[in-house]
Amino acid sequence: MKKLHPPLPVILRCPTRLVLGLMFWLSAAFVSNNADAALGDAVAEYNFPASSLVMSPTRPLMYATIPSRNSVAIINTNTLAVEDTIFVGSHPVNLAFSPSGLKAYIANNSSNFVVVLDTQSRTVVNSFLLPQHPQDAVFGNQNRLWVLGEDQIYQIDATTGASTGPSIGGFNGGVFVYSGSLEISPDRNMLYYGDYGLSPATMYKINVSGAAPVLVRETPFGTGGENGQDLALSHSGNFICYATGAGQNLYDIAKFRTSDFASTGSFDTGPYPRQVTFSQDDRVVYAVHTANEIDVFDANTFLSLGTILGAGQASELTVDSTNRLLFAGYTDAFEGFTGTRVYDLSPLPESQLGNISTRAFVQTGDNAMIGGFIVQGIEPKRVIIRAIGPELTRFGVPNVLADPTLELYDGTGALIASNDSWLHTIFGGIITGDQVRDIRSSGHAPADARESAIIADLPAGNYTAIVRGVNDTTGVALVEAYDLSPDSNSILGNISTRSFVQTDDNVMIGGFIVQGSQPKTVILRAIGPELSQFGVPDPLANPTLELHNSAGALIASNDNWTHTIIGGIITSDQVRDIRSSGHAPTDPRESAIIADLPPGNYTAIVRGVNNTTGVGLVEVYDLD
Repeated sequence: MKKLHPPLPVILRCPTRLVLGLMFWLSAAFVSNNADAALGDAVAEYNFPASSLVMSPTRPLMYATIPSRNSVAIINTNTLAVEDTIFVGSHPVNLAFSPSGLKAYIANNSSNFVVVLDTQSRTVVNSFLLPQHPQDAVFGNQNRLWVLGEDQIYQIDATTGASTGPSIGGFNGGVFVYSGSLEISPDRNMLYYGDYGLSPATMYKINVSGAAPVLVRETPFGTGGENGQDLALSHSGNFICYATGAGQNLYDIAKFRTSDFASTGSFDTGPYPRQVTFSQDDRVVYAVHTANEIDVFDANTFLSLGTILGAGQASELTVDSTNRLLFAGYTDAFEGFTGTRVYDLSPLPESQLGNISTRAFVQTGDNAMIGGFIVQGIEPKRVIIRAIGPELTRFGVPNVLADPTLELYDGTGALIASNDSWLHTIFGGIITGDQVRDIRSSGHAPADARESAIIADLPAGNYTAIVRGVNDTTGVALVEAYDLSPDSNSILGNISTRSFVQTDDNVMIGGFIVQGSQPKTVILRAIGPELSQFGVPDPLANPTLELHNSAGALIASNDNWTHTIIGGIITSDQVRDIRSSGHAPTDPRESAIIADLPPGNYTAIVRGVNNTTGVGLVEVYDLD
């Protein structure tokens, strides 16, 4: 099968939580939720500055080490009440739990002791003397603790404190230890160490399954950034983030695969990344840089999900076991606030889809109709995707696609589902059971048996739906996606559609609905020449763009974004605003409109100048 070029994704900017949807059959939806809850509302505040925040592995309790008070606080994550504050010795900075959660091992940085806390009696029951001041600790296999000292990583018995084998450091085994932090894999066989304060910064992976540690991998020279700040392993153990002051790519925090330390992408935090942590399900990443805020990212797409306004620069971040609360410690007095805060994550994100759809003329090969969308959020999104053709004759649409087929691809380009006639389920990929009953009960069953439909539970990521005609037939068709789980903490957004733009009834038509009580600022784009950079053949050489309101009135138009057409709602030159939006087309022949739109239905139409034809792309971006 000939490889098709996917559409360029549209990037919507949360936290306004407005979602683009191209809606049946000429319209799309922006949905802006105005729920009372807001991402990052502070729900609790404590006057003690926590240097580390560690969730109990077995109970709804967050343990906070408080160096300034030589104690550990225990916070009930259900009630947010402090159940206990326990004196544990000099300057506790980090702690590690035994797998059972019955013991907590606390690194006291102003002494040479690791203190053992019985979590049932909440009393100190033992202490282990080390040659150096402990800075961090993790619980390994075979009842061993790995404790980070000043220039060594020690392995000791978790019951007696006796050494259980050679330490790591001083270039012993190729690892240079200098401050930093530790992480341990879920099976407790791989130890990760990231140094702090060095240039370049280096992250190590060490096999600690046996008595003698073995260096497996380290970041190549210069690729880890400079001045390490924080290390965070995903709960699955498959990915790790290493926050360094200089970042791994223009102040970004890279997400590395633990298998080979290859970067899978990066989170654009801003200058001097400082802290990073994963949600409990690894779908969201939270990060801190020099601004007084906490940045929230989709861990799979690397897109922003919003910003939490903080009380300063948080020096510690941890998500509770329910994924609904973010605990942040503020230890730097120069920031103005020292203490610990808890932020509400339950509204993340609140936006909900309004039914994606685009109508265009479907041809063959590279000129099939291609719709792209992104699922963002912390839960899978259940959707039904449809390819409609014969049904369009009811609406007077000529030359409909008589027998449309539908394919769904994930972000890697793998085919994960397909259908030809919704009454006959095609098993394979993510489709493991007959879907006919579910399609009927969804309320979105196609009206014609020749039309196609797929129901899918999609985790966060990029997806592409491709509509073709059986036996390379052509005609006008509609590609749609309906949200079947509007209450989930995920959104279906970032929509673009690519197809072959013809003339008259076969131009490309997309629409959107602005919902809510306030106007929404958007930029609409009609892209053609730019597609040639991506190997797309026959791009539309000079696309024009029209914007119509729900009454069908033309309210804005453009032909070449560097020349504003005054009229309708466009009252002044837009070129500067388009440039500063970050979404200026790369070719002056392409079109763009910035509009402040009150709630209502809108339709965007893409044509070629002088009735020319070719492959075009219609997009909408949220600028709020």
